[in-house]
Amino acid sequence: MVRTYDKDFFSRPAQAAKPKRIVICCDGTWQSATSIDPKKGCPSNVARLSRVLAKAGLDRDENEWQQLVYYDAGVGTGDITSVEAARQGSQGLGLLENVLEAYNFIASNYSPGDHLYFFGFSRGAYTVRAAAGLAQEVGIIQGYLMPYFLEQYGNYIRAENFSKPFTQTELWKNFTAKSPEPLVTAAKDIVIQIIGVWDTVGSLGVPDLGHWLKKDNSGWRKAYQFYNTDLSPNVLHAYQALALDERRTPFSPCLWCVKEGNKTTKLVQCWFPGAHINVGGGNSENAGNKNPEGDREQLASITYAWMLDRIRPNLALNDVALAAQLADIEATLKSPKKAGGDEANAWERSQDWVWGRIEDSYTTMYKIFGSPADRTPREYHAREAGYTVERVHPTVHFRQQYHRELQQRAANKSAVKIYEPAAMLGWERVMEEHGYGKDLQQRKGWVWIKYKKDAKGKKVLDEKQKPVVERSMWEFEICDLPESKSVEQWLINRSWNVQAYYSDVQKGWQQQT
Repeated sequence: MVRTYDKDFFSRPAQAAKPKRIVICCDGTWQSATSIDPKKGCPSNVARLSRVLAKAGLDRDENEWQQLVYYDAGVGTGDITSVEAARQGSQGLGLLENVLEAYNFIASNYSPGDHLYFFGFSRGAYTVRAAAGLAQEVGIIQGYLMPYFLEQYGNYIRAENFSKPFTQTELWKNFTAKSPEPLVTAAKDIVIQIIGVWDTVGSLGVPDLGHWLKKDNSGWRKAYQFYNTDLSPNVLHAYQALALDERRTPFSPCLWCVKEGNKTTKLVQCWFPGAHINVGGGNSENAGNKNPEGDREQLASITYAWMLDRIRPNLALNDVALAAQLADIEATLKSPKKAGGDEANAWERSQDWVWGRIEDSYTTMYKIFGSPADRTPREYHAREAGYTVERVHPTVHFRQQYHRELQQRAANKSAVKIYEPAAMLGWERVMEEHGYGKDLQQRKGWVWIKYKKDAKGKKVLDEKQKPVVERSMWEFEICDLPESKSVEQWLINRSWNVQAYYSDVQKGWQQQT
């Protein structure tokens, strides 16, 4: 008789698991990198990141870490009708399930000492922030106890009484009574290495839609208000890429704020040219056959490169996968000039690094729902709340310089519009030499300043006849690294004119330090 299975050996559990880096990646609304529909198959930055990580990596001490990746498509994806996709995307449907699915993956794979990483875009950004908050609130439970946890946690949510955290309720006591050791790692011992997000939007990830034609999602927000998406000292690194040119009121950004006593979290939140989809990537207009107006992921590649450079000290990249992704990006940098026409517009469809198309997200549907609202850097948290550590990416300046050069060469100069994001109206980019207040004396270099003005629009002067600074943001400094260590540097080296702009920027930093 043929043996159908081995009867003389049984695998036994090892005493300890190899150390792991568990990476949670959650995509945005209507974003799916696993769809076979060519109209939906353009990967977002979250999807690209999930696919570029190596299977294992070495830390500073040459210790090997397995890298385990979880990817979850966004709300409103899958084989559903466009109407159903719109319904899910405009409400909080699926958000709770996405948070718990991510936590379930962690509980099923986590061992003491493992490192946790979270990445997300849009609603997926809120999802990973919530999942990270859940892990820090309850700790990491034993995987086999997940059904009991969901039972008690579901009771907590349905009761809609969030005056106490879940861990301070009788429901939590009921859960922990199921086992003498219900937790793999206690909440106080959870350390999150990185949370990296692209443009978290809306209050609790579920924005209202409209003003005079109102879609009120406050009920969904109430259901999710128990999630803690703030930055605790147990989060070591937090990075967020933000869109300067997003105009939809429901897509107001959700910025982090590091409180005064938090001395461990390293936070950077950087503003980039582009609308929401330009920053997060995965534009459906770019799926399938390329849009005749050029590659729509060009601006997203800038924020993707920025995020990769931030995480490379902590996560290993697959060299082959990265090379393939860079080859795709490089192909978009070689679009030929349009034949004929004004020189100023000859590069209209050029896909050089910083001149990619900015999408007008304020479409007819959103016009029906209400008026546009420009974003307001440095105004999303009161000063006393803590530090938002906002920066302006130098591509804002690069894009402006490019347009100024085109304007100088153009026969009809008025036809060339210099890039002036509405979010930065009233801001000036200056070389900081003397200091304009406590914050600006921390270091020398390029800074964006918004001066206080009177009713006539004139700058208000202090007793020393210096203009009064209302708000300020440092320009983000791209490290001068070889391209083998920096994807941002790789992009600069392949972009015409940007190299000259970048050189001028670097000289400015060196001159002032």
